[in-house]
Amino acid sequence: MPISSSAAPAERPRVVSTRALTVFGALAAAGMVLLFPYETLVRASLDARNGDALAVAYLHNLLRTETDNAQMRFALAAQHRARGEAAAALAAIAPLREHPDPATRHHARWLAWQFGTAQAPLSAALRDELHALAAAPALLPADRIELILAAAGHGQPAIADLAMRHLAAHASLDSASAEAAAERLRTAGHAALAARCYLLARHRVTPVDAQRRYFLAALRTLQAVSDFDTAFALADRELGTLADDGPTLSFLIHLARAANRPARAADYVLPALTTFDRFAVTNVLETPSPSQTFVREVEVFGSAARMLSLNRPSAAQVCSQRSAMLGGFSSSGTSRFSSVRRI
Repeated sequence: MPISSSAAPAERPRVVSTRALTVFGALAAAGMVLLFPYETLVRASLDARNGDALAVAYLHNLLRTETDNAQMRFALAAQHRARGEAAAALAAIAPLREHPDPATRHHARWLAWQFGTAQAPLSAALRDELHALAAAPALLPADRIELILAAAGHGQPAIADLAMRHLAAHASLDSASAEAAAERLRTAGHAALAARCYLLARHRVTPVDAQRRYFLAALRTLQAVSDFDTAFALADRELGTLADDGPTLSFLIHLARAANRPARAADYVLPALTTFDRFAVTNVLETPSPSQTFVREVEVFGSAARMLSLNRPSAAQVCSQRSAMLGGFSSSGTSRFSSVRRI
């Protein structure tokens, strides 16, 4: 029997239905996401070692859809810089130099400055940009520290000083960061700047021991390069709450002797401990009684300051005059305590 050509072809049986295939594909995609989550891949790219070619390729692909992601652009710029590709690094952060966030914008400008000096000497334009960045309040403390190092390294002390003054005003700068900056500056041979960073660390701690450690580190840094003039100027200006601290004054005495300045050593000598059960003041005839407090303002010779003597007599009383009470000693020597004498 002949077969008609117009007969409909037989329907082929399906092994898997369209619905089942769709469900299988969705499950497979979900499994891939679980195995390789997007955030994990992004984090791996951001944290990859510098110069990683795979991280560079992946970051480029990510930025096709997230063009405004500043973190990815900074990471890509760092990868290119590590590979010696300064032009590509500049291109990666170029859109961020006009970013609405001041911190992001100035960080991008600072990185661009660094990339621009990779293969070129410091031009007038680069020097002007460095000065502008040093004066920018929005520059992050970490970037400002790098800027101070760069300015000092390029022989720009005025710019380094400007950046240091702005760094001191940063409330977010902690003592550990300031100390780390001081160590880097000291290692690079910039003793005066390092001493200033140690002082920044000192002003961000409260315990006396910590203050003393940073203060003495600043002085030792200057002593190491025999810059005694700056060291003593710093001591006069910054002694502050350490004015009656024995270890600090002892160090200053040894520092003055090492600098062959005996007059300065006398400025930091504490008087010896005096034990007495009564005292008398020239031209004062009152004698304190056990039942009342005797108060008398006494001018101490050898010092322009005045001391308020507050005494409640006891059987064996110990009096220790401190430089903080006297406002600092003069070098007049023997007449220093002629107003107060033991009986």
